[in-house]
Amino acid sequence: MDSELAAKHSGIGIASFIISASSLIILVALFVFILVATASGGLRKNIELGAGLGLILTWLLTVVGLGLGIAGAMVKNSKKVFAVLGIVFSASTIVISAALIVLGLVARS
Repeated sequence: MDSELAAKHSGIGIASFIISASSLIILVALFVFILVATASGGLRKNIELGAGLGLILTWLLTVVGLGLGIAGAMVKNSKKVFAVLGIVFSASTIVISAALIVLGLVARS
């Protein structure tokens, strides 16, 4: 009973949540940026380059967040809420970015 009361949130899990949420926010911001750029006259090479680099940054953050989430979920005697949320946000970012890439490739054809 005392061990249940003493359980705290894992620092690794909190870091996973923050990094994963940040990568999801960056992905949404990139999507909005690309929509605005497309609506205002099409994409230029420098905008495409910036969007591509932003997507790579998002993926790197997502992988780090996913790794920290898995590590945080394995920590014994700690709450797992933030670690699980980090895993869910990372998985969501991966699925959404893959879907956007496929949508972009189909739209270009």
